[in-house]
Amino acid sequence: APIEALILKSGGTIETSTEVEAVRLVDDRPQLHWRKAGSSARSKSGTFDQVVIAVPAGPLTDLVLGNQNIAKGDRIIDREQSLSQVRRLRSVPIPVIDIYLKRKLPGFPAENIGLTNAKYGLSVVDIAQLWDADFDGKTALVIAASDGESLPGHDFDAQAWFMMQELQRYYPDIDIGKEWGDPDCDVDWDKTYARSNADYGLFLNDVGSWDWMPATAYPETLPNIAFAGDLCRGNVDMATIEGAVESGVQAAAAVQRFNAATNGGTKRGKTIELVKHKTYGNTALRAAKIALMPFAYLAKGWTLLNPSAANEKQIRDLGNVLQSEHASLLPLQYAVDWWTTAYWFWNAALSKDEGDTPDGASNHTDDEFIGLGAAMLMVLGEFASYATEKCQKGSVSVDCENTAKPGDALAGLARLAGQFAQGLMGDEDTSAPDPAKPYRRRWHPKR
Repeated sequence: APIEALILKSGGTIETSTEVEAVRLVDDRPQLHWRKAGSSARSKSGTFDQVVIAVPAGPLTDLVLGNQNIAKGDRIIDREQSLSQVRRLRSVPIPVIDIYLKRKLPGFPAENIGLTNAKYGLSVVDIAQLWDADFDGKTALVIAASDGESLPGHDFDAQAWFMMQELQRYYPDIDIGKEWGDPDCDVDWDKTYARSNADYGLFLNDVGSWDWMPATAYPETLPNIAFAGDLCRGNVDMATIEGAVESGVQAAAAVQRFNAATNGGTKRGKTIELVKHKTYGNTALRAAKIALMPFAYLAKGWTLLNPSAANEKQIRDLGNVLQSEHASLLPLQYAVDWWTTAYWFWNAALSKDEGDTPDGASNHTDDEFIGLGAAMLMVLGEFASYATEKCQKGSVSVDCENTAKPGDALAGLARLAGQFAQGLMGDEDTSAPDPAKPYRRRWHPKR
């Protein structure tokens, strides 16, 4: 692994299959006690200049609160009492099944799908359409139960079969057989694998859990200890790999600041800082919702009035995204939804609140917001680019020889205008993107 190789090259050591049993502060320096997992030998100990603790909620509670062998005053909790709240944090296992099929399912979307009103909080994704690996043209599904605690059965094999049956309820074209391992079905059982993840719980950021989550650094009370993981406070504010990575960057920045403070202000390497999240502001998002709402409600009404129009071999919509089971209520619901959105759109437009002032627990003041004007110019640029592309491919019945160049000019002009409008919002590089640089995903929490 690249990170492992870099650590070893820099003279570091890596201890695998090792349990950290305790962290104590001796003369204001963190001291760790550890031993090999499953070993009955006496634990080893060592004192370090700086420590980053990146563990799940349960082990974190044990390390923060300490044990009876640690004298009072040497525990982490003695230096930062707010960390006592970490005991409130919860983690739950998310059962997952990797289902490899013997054929390709027709009409299965490539996106991650949350099955509305499904039992066990089931979601599914076809990794064969997302990964570069060779799946021999066949479908490979990953289904996860976010509400795994509701699964019936005394053992996980039985629970996994309930998950398979619930998936078939939404996609009847899948033949899963009569029982787990049935050879006369669509499932390739030799490759299919189910895991309960009982030992790998996912952190739950429950309502109100922000006040219990640890910060990545406490410079006043724990200057040489930092915390990382998806349970730490950050801009992402949800249990995802993006949140864990952001906390790691912030912990590294804390280590760098502490190291500089102890070395006369001299920093090692370049300053570590987060890349700002780039996201659409409140005004642009609400304007987009107003523009797209008619299509969403018309599509919903069409599916309710034409139930036979859906192909039986497609995914069934057994739930209701728009919270109304009757087509007659859609106009009323649309009117209420439209006026509510319009109110908040004008509220954001008149107050210039694009999200700079955080309306939640997490801090979003370092985000870059794309305003309504810039967003509209970007959309115009995309429309012009799309029209030009279709024209050049002969998809539209126009004189492409006379319109291709003007279309290119319009697309380029609109894009430049959008970039310029974004540039007015802050210090931003408006130059053309470097094709050699990989695309960076920008994540932003839902409000």
